Amino acid sequence: MLNHHSVFTAFLDSELLDADVAAFHCSAGPVLGHGLFVVERRSGLGNWIAHLLRLPSSGPRVPVSLSIIRDCDGETWTRQFGSHTFSTRHTSSDGWLTERRGIVRVRLLAEHRSGALILRSVDTTLGIGRIRLKVPRQLSPNICAEVSGGPERYSVNVTVDVANDLTGSLVRYYGVLKIGT
Repeated sequence: MLNHHSVFTAFLDSELLDADVAAFHCSAGPVLGHGLFVVERRSGLGNWIAHLLRLPSSGPRVPVSLSIIRDCDGETWTRQFGSHTFSTRHTSSDGWLTERRGIVRVRLLAEHRSGALILRSVDTTLGIGRIRLKVPRQLSPNICAEVSGGPERYSVNVTVDVANDLTGSLVRYYGVLKIGT
């Protein structure tokens, strides 16, 4: 199998990341992880929107797996929360990391802090073919993710918050992923 470099290597110096964070996000070739996460969704409008977006349901010990498959054009991330599976496509171009799910494209700023990887959404567009429509900030997802070294070797702590200016929190999940093959 041919190995391809991670899209993160264009933005991050892997020497500044915790060794397990670098192994997970900056290595060549496929990566697998699994663990138990806490998934929180609020009630009301935010929960309804999270349901429409097919975000994971709430639970105190949700089995999670993540598969990252790299190719010459980017990475496909497949996440499974219990029986709920969804995939996103990560690419890098013009100095930005982009995460795409269906017609939604979110540009992300990737940074490192004390060995951790920090991802923050910058803007969102809807794209069909070559047509791109910018989503107003009030309607865009505000994504903040942090990945830091885990409690044991070959593990990472993951925290992801997805919110919206109008509805507040849509989903928050956190837990430990054990890196496997």
